[in-house]
Amino acid sequence: MSAQGAVLEEVRGELTVRRNPDSQHDMRVTCTILSNKFMIFKTKDKKALLARIPLGELQVTIWPHRKDLFCLASSCDAGDYIVCCADSEDIRSEWLAVFQEQGIDVATELGADDEAYVNSWLAGIEVNGDALKGRLVSKMRRLDEQQARAGLAS
Repeated sequence: MSAQGAVLEEVRGELTVRRNPDSQHDMRVTCTILSNKFMIFKTKDKKALLARIPLGELQVTIWPHRKDLFCLASSCDAGDYIVCCADSEDIRSEWLAVFQEQGIDVATELGADDEAYVNSWLAGIEVNGDALKGRLVSKMRRLDEQQARAGLAS
């Protein structure tokens, strides 16, 4: 993956994409961030655009136990997502750092404890979508920590 210039003009790198984390069917792609858009092209055919997502609509989710994977989705279509497999944990970390520099939250896929935590906060409210729940968990935990610190300070 490479970024050119001091200002983020273009980021480009190769990943393998799958429809789900355990799929045996995958495709090698080149991903690019350019002009405030995340784009995916077939690696062997740079003109074959597979996806284009404005950065403002991009949602990123990671699995804590899968250090090479992350998932991309568009906030416009919650059912449409792409699992990206980096060649190493370091490459995945580079992509995640770029997303965070661009103001894109990186959510963590929920484990059983997190699911119970969300449900305790949202009793009686139905929330669909693991990415949304992941973001809620991180925000609720931060709120709990802030309230605990404020309680200790008084």
